[in-house]
Amino acid sequence: MPSLRIGTGSQVKVIASGSLGGGGGGGKLVLLSDVNASALTNGSFLVYDSASAKFITQTTLPSTTVDGGEY
Repeated sequence: MPSLRIGTGSQVKVIASGSLGGGGGGGKLVLLSDVNASALTNGSFLVYDSASAKFITQTTLPSTTVDGGEY
């Protein structure tokens, strides 16, 4: 649980203990509030859904135009 310590000057310092998800090496994407991983399977990737304002997991890419730019 993060803790807050306020110094005597104008600086605010936050001292965090632990890590996202409680693991030793970082957190999990599925724990983020803007990720909907309800359809998570092998081969899934994240696609942003503007209607729900969340990233959703999919195994197929929706019809889209990919612009690779000019080289």
